[in-house]
Amino acid sequence: MTTPSPTTAEAQSRLPSSAAAAYNGPPRDHEVQVQVITFNGADIEEHGILVSPEALRQAAIWRRPDRVTWMHIDGLHDAKVVAALGETFDLHGLAVEDIVTLDTRAKADDYGLSVVINIKQLRLGKGIQGALTEEHVSLVLGERWVLSFQELPPALFSGVRARLLASRGRLRRQGADYLLHSLLNAIIDDYREIADRFADQVDAVEDWPTDRFDEGLPAEVHRLKAQLQAFRRAARPVREALGVLAHARPELVHKSTLPYYRDLQTHINEVIELVESLRERLDDTLDLHLALASHRMNDTMRILTVVTTIFIPLSFIAGVYGMNFAHMPELQSRWGYPVVLSLMAATAVGLLWRFRRAGWI
Repeated sequence: MTTPSPTTAEAQSRLPSSAAAAYNGPPRDHEVQVQVITFNGADIEEHGILVSPEALRQAAIWRRPDRVTWMHIDGLHDAKVVAALGETFDLHGLAVEDIVTLDTRAKADDYGLSVVINIKQLRLGKGIQGALTEEHVSLVLGERWVLSFQELPPALFSGVRARLLASRGRLRRQGADYLLHSLLNAIIDDYREIADRFADQVDAVEDWPTDRFDEGLPAEVHRLKAQLQAFRRAARPVREALGVLAHARPELVHKSTLPYYRDLQTHINEVIELVESLRERLDDTLDLHLALASHRMNDTMRILTVVTTIFIPLSFIAGVYGMNFAHMPELQSRWGYPVVLSLMAATAVGLLWRFRRAGWI
C-alpha cells in the first residue's frame, strides 16, 4: 500500500524543511551516518547511502509498497540532513524542529500521515556511583516505513538490526508498526536494566549499619533521589507516547499490533512503579537513620540530665558547707564531715532509685 498524498491543507501546514530545522544542542563533530534496510518476509537488503541533503531528498526510491523501509540516522547535528529527510518523507515542520532540538521533552505527536516519537535513551555509568546521562532519540512511523534518529554513536538498535538480518521471529513478517514496537522495546529494556541497577544501589544504602549515623548517608540518598527523579522524568512520557500510538490511524498501527503496544505499556508501568518504590525506600531509609540518630541523641541527653539532676542537690549541700562563716555550728563538729558525705551519698542514691523506678534510666 502506497503512502497517500497529503491534502492541500496538510501540505500548506508543513513548514519548508530548510527553514524550520535548526540544531539546538552541544557541538558534535562525528560524521553523520545513514543506514537503510528494506525487507519483507522473503528477503532483506541493507544499504549505506551518501549523506548529503541532495542524496537524501531522493531517499524515497527505497520506499516500495511490498517492503518495509527502515532508515537509521546516526547524528543530529547536521540539521540540513534531517531537514532533507523531513522533506522527503513529508514530515511536519514542527516534527523536524523537535528532532533536532535535544532538550525536547519526551512525547509523541500524531500528524495524521505519521507519528513522531521523541524519547530519551538513558545510560548509567559504571560503578556504584555511575552518572545517569540521556541521549535524544526520535522515531517516526509512517505507512510501511520507519525513521530512527540517534544523537550519538554507538548504534542504539544493533540488536534489532541483528534480528532482522538473522531473520528470527515475527519481525521480518510484520509491518513497520511492529518494527517501531521492537525499537521502543529495545529502549524500554534498557530502562528496566538501569532500574534494576538503581535497585542494587538502594539495597546497598539500606544495608548501611544502623548502630551509628554516617554523615555520608544523606548525601548518597540525595544523589540517588536526584538520579531517580531524572529517570522518572524520562520514563513517564513514554507511557503517554504509547497511548498516542494506540490511537493512531489503522493504516499506521494495525489492530494486530495493538496488543504488543499494550505489552510495552505494561513494561514501562512496571519500570515507573519500581522507580517510585525505590524513591520511597530511600525516604524510609533516611528517616530510619535520622530517627535512630535522634533516639541515640535523646539517650545521651537523658543520661546527662540525670547526672546533672543528681549533682544539683550535691552542689547545694557542698556549697552550704563550703561557706567559711566563723559561727557555723557544723564546722566544729567532729562528725560533721562524714555526716555531710553520708547525706550527699544518700541523696544521690535516692535520686537514682527514683529515676530508675520512673523508667528514666
